[in-house]
Amino acid sequence: MQESSCASAPDLCWVNLQQLEYLVAVAETGQFVEAANRCHVTQATLSAMLKKLEEELGLRLIDRSRQPVKPTPAGEALIKQAAQVLHQAKQMKMLAEELLGSTAGDYRMLIIPTLSSSFLPLFLPRMLQPQANWTLDLKETFTAEMLQQLKQGEADMGILAGPIVEPGLLEIPLFEEAFYLMASADLHEKVSKPLSLGHLPDAPFWLLEEGHCLRNQMLALCNHVQRQPGFTYQAGNTETLMRLVHSHGGMTLVPALQLQGLSEAYQASMLAFEAPMPVRSISLVVREDYPRRRFLELVVACAREAVAGLEGVWFAGESVNTRVIPIR
Repeated sequence: MQESSCASAPDLCWVNLQQLEYLVAVAETGQFVEAANRCHVTQATLSAMLKKLEEELGLRLIDRSRQPVKPTPAGEALIKQAAQVLHQAKQMKMLAEELLGSTAGDYRMLIIPTLSSSFLPLFLPRMLQPQANWTLDLKETFTAEMLQQLKQGEADMGILAGPIVEPGLLEIPLFEEAFYLMASADLHEKVSKPLSLGHLPDAPFWLLEEGHCLRNQMLALCNHVQRQPGFTYQAGNTETLMRLVHSHGGMTLVPALQLQGLSEAYQASMLAFEAPMPVRSISLVVREDYPRRRFLELVVACAREAVAGLEGVWFAGESVNTRVIPIR
């Protein structure tokens, strides 16, 4: 079998979407067993279907002589095309559902970690109704990975802190969320009144680890921050930052939704900024060609209903004298 050519043009009507799905799965996993599990078939079935595809095309697509297995040069080219065909097939199915006026389907949603713990408990009860005819697969991920998965069609939608500028992606503003300063009790007397970003006390500042967009926003707001002397720690979530301020002193920034359900001791540590208040814009992001507009409208409505009336939260255009902090 030749890698670069075949004796006669293949009859492409024999190439089906299932074979293309198996091919892409093997290329992405590098393992026949893992690819078969992902496609919910036996390894024997997957191997046989790929062998048949190679015979029909007259090309060897997978190099089985190495572990993990790798696509051949011809396979690389065809796998890229196969991924596009599978994406278009998925788009056609979703468009058909949309034209039928249905929200039925399986949806994959991504959300940034610094929003999930405070937003999802408010949002999900409104989305997960008993009469829902769809399933929702939710996963936390950083902004950069989210945007990549959205552009590649690996996820349907994402909720993040914007604004973003990404060709091919559509950003739908959901709400604006204010930042509060959490400071230990000994710092409250040192805080200027009214509180402003330009006059924060000279004290150590707790930050999130690299990769979080909220870390970038913290640094953009407070570019003069100190680290804890003789000690470096970068947390993975805002809950840890609040615990550190409460137990070890210093200060950090806390988004408004994190204030829901906090103890009185933690609430007493929170200080509001004067206008213009620093805020972050929370948005829903999808591909520009995403066809399931009815489901998007449902997500937007549930998201806004979930936060309506909460302190420190506004809808786009409602906040007055606020400052929107972009990701840098």
